[in-house]
Amino acid sequence: MSEKNYMTHPLVIICGTIGILLFFLLTYPLWPSCAPSAQSRRLSSTSNLLQISLALHQYAIDSDNFFPNATGAAGLKILVDTGYLTDYSTYIMPIDHQVQIPTADTFLEPNIHYAYLGSGLQNQLPQLAEKIPLAFEKPWIDKKRIAVVYMDGHVQSFEKVKFKTCIKVVEFCRKNCDLYGSDRIWQTLLENAKSVDIFSLPEVKP
Repeated sequence: MSEKNYMTHPLVIICGTIGILLFFLLTYPLWPSCAPSAQSRRLSSTSNLLQISLALHQYAIDSDNFFPNATGAAGLKILVDTGYLTDYSTYIMPIDHQVQIPTADTFLEPNIHYAYLGSGLQNQLPQLAEKIPLAFEKPWIDKKRIAVVYMDGHVQSFEKVKFKTCIKVVEFCRKNCDLYGSDRIWQTLLENAKSVDIFSLPEVKP
């Protein structure tokens, strides 16, 4: 692998970004005001997304470039069961009120704060990777913004957007990113998003 390709590899980008975020999170108590703020909680959530993305890419490397073949919490549970990301707190957003950390028995869609959509997709789409959402914060957790991690490993936050379902987030990403990619890929993403919605929100019908 050339030096240029190494420096732009998704895993290198993800690891570097996680390192920077961890520096800010670990030194945060030393700052003049150490009360948890919305900004610090969002940094922590972004770090969670990056760790999830890193684990998904490591899994894909060991699985013929396929991401976990299950949607939503079931796909993330594969990361836990196979040892790629076993810290249950990583799957919960650090929001204001006290949240129950999931366990092996309670690792179910309603208890997980991130929507994973990579089931059925391969990590072999270099021309589309920066546009394909791999996982994101469920839109009803933090109603003031949403962070999305893309297949190439970068995270993008959207402020002052309001979505009621994961399907709406995928539709927004497709429109906002102005992507002229494969319809099959977007159809897979929409189907995965619908599955997350059905098992997360009682009011969403199959």
